[in-house]
Amino acid sequence: MPVISIIIGPYYGENKSLMTLELTANVVDINFGSGEAALARCDAFQGYSFLVAEIRKNLRNGMKRDAAIIAAIETRIPRP
Repeated sequence: MPVISIIIGPYYGENKSLMTLELTANVVDINFGSGEAALARCDAFQGYSFLVAEIRKNLRNGMKRDAAIIAAIETRIPRP
């Protein structure tokens, strides 16, 4: 797995020495149709993943960005 370093400082401690933070993160693919295990456990990820997939589909079908987003929202949350 690749290691990515991100510097978000500098932050200094009480004795004015540079402080460091080391993190390990797990990255999960939540693209619709890819990260099924993660999507099955989290309704928010599943909804977001579906919304993004709909936007991408609308863009591929020639819609402009704003129209693609609105259409995807209306597909996901139909109006009464």
